[in-house]
Amino acid sequence: MLDRLPPAYLRIAEKACGRKFTSDTDLISALEDNTFPKRAEFLTIMTNSLGYEFTSPLEVFRLASGERLAEFEPLSPPPGAPSPLQIAGKTFGRTFPTPKDLFDFLDEVPKREMKYQASLIAAGWRAKKKTPTRRIALEKADQLFSAFVERIPTANSNRNFAFFVQEVLVYGSYLRRQSTVGDIDIAMQFALKTDAKLRERISFYLRKGTAVDWKEGYGLAISEVSNFLTKRSKYFHDADSATVKRSYPYELVYAMPELQEYVRLVDQTANSPSVEHLHRFLEQAERRKSKQRRALTPATKLARKPRRT
Repeated sequence: MLDRLPPAYLRIAEKACGRKFTSDTDLISALEDNTFPKRAEFLTIMTNSLGYEFTSPLEVFRLASGERLAEFEPLSPPPGAPSPLQIAGKTFGRTFPTPKDLFDFLDEVPKREMKYQASLIAAGWRAKKKTPTRRIALEKADQLFSAFVERIPTANSNRNFAFFVQEVLVYGSYLRRQSTVGDIDIAMQFALKTDAKLRERISFYLRKGTAVDWKEGYGLAISEVSNFLTKRSKYFHDADSATVKRSYPYELVYAMPELQEYVRLVDQTANSPSVEHLHRFLEQAERRKSKQRRALTPATKLARKPRRT
């Protein structure tokens, strides 16, 4: 638990509880007392402020300390909420024709992401608790994970997909090799093929589902790759790759070879209706990587073991 609560959290707590606290310890002691009358009000205010549906003060303190709460799902909208593009348009006073336009805009200035996140929360978006899964034996988890890894080359050879698998990380309890596993924590990152291929895939989903808009079609184009890899198994939990690298020990399971060269090739052929040249590039890069791996000595292999942070 925190030794000190950040000042902003302490001010929110004092406003919620209607009293001053002599110290952080005084506040924490009060909130941990289930009979404290303002405990529920504090949790409600923190939920409305931060977007997590907190059930205990400890969860608030863990988030305040900078910990990523892995037991929570990503932010999701309430029924009837405005679309993310509508919320972003109102927040920043401009229109975003596509999710890519919004993401590029947010990436330009880091503070924009925080402002956008706050707007989503104000619109009622919440991060709910994940439904716990029944723990399985490590041996069973190994079987699921091995099958997952074996599907990566198949996914990357699929000409219908609009994305390649760019990177896969594994972290959490599975990485710690405990006797049982609640879920297999992974983080996947995908590389776009061409804009034309993405438009084609989104159009496919727009035709397939009358209730699907452009943003949902974009998400489905990514999800079809991740769902193929995990087979929609409840034992896989996917997280943001950048967040995992900042916050957890991890191991690199797969990395797309010669990524910089791939990016340059994509930039040159962004409007190409065919992606065959990209598949040939990746297949050749994979073969070169395989030859290099076979040429490594045992000592070199050990030195190049996937890193943990």
